[in-house]
Amino acid sequence: MRVYIISDNIDYGIAASNMLSGGGSSVIISELRSNDVKDLLTDLKGSAGSYDMTVMICTNARDNAISANKLPGVRAVVCKDYEDASEAVANTRANVVVVDSTKLTKKALSDIASGLLEQQAPAPAATPARARAKAPTQPAPMPPQQMQGHGSLLSSIKQDISKGVSSIRKPSVPQASQGQAGSGLLSDIKKKGAKKAIQDALGLGDDQGQ
Repeated sequence: MRVYIISDNIDYGIAASNMLSGGGSSVIISELRSNDVKDLLTDLKGSAGSYDMTVMICTNARDNAISANKLPGVRAVVCKDYEDASEAVANTRANVVVVDSTKLTKKALSDIASGLLEQQAPAPAATPARARAKAPTQPAPMPPQQMQGHGSLLSSIKQDISKGVSSIRKPSVPQASQGQAGSGLLSDIKKKGAKKAIQDALGLGDDQGQ
């Protein structure tokens, strides 16, 4: 984070610079030592767009923040502690933090710097999510020659199955033979009688039938 510090008190300016640079920020301290609002706004306007954040340490912070917000591209807020600084960066997207030097302590300045650094720190890398099950990929299409080979094999298997099924079927009695056997039996029944005709057809003699 690139930070520009405008401070009417050089000690506070250096302290803020050390705190922010110690957190990894690149800090430049303005040479301006004035409480005049016109001088502050002129310095602020000249640095606008060149830095990620400007820290203005001055008296009459509230009025100076109102005046600063009239400049194009400036979003200034007054900060007095860690919560203010953190809120300014996270929610209001402020790019100018105005600190009242009349009631400032090094503890409060340290808290403000910590709030700015915490919001500007890069988010930790996300923990890799549980590996997702890979969708099954479709097999590559077979070459034409291989497909023809598989087609011939399937055709041969079908023919073998058909032959096997035909071979296990019981041979059916020809219809003509059935008709002839039936006609002969009826003729014998008419001539010999039902009992005698059935015995003769079964190969049974008179004694066996009795």
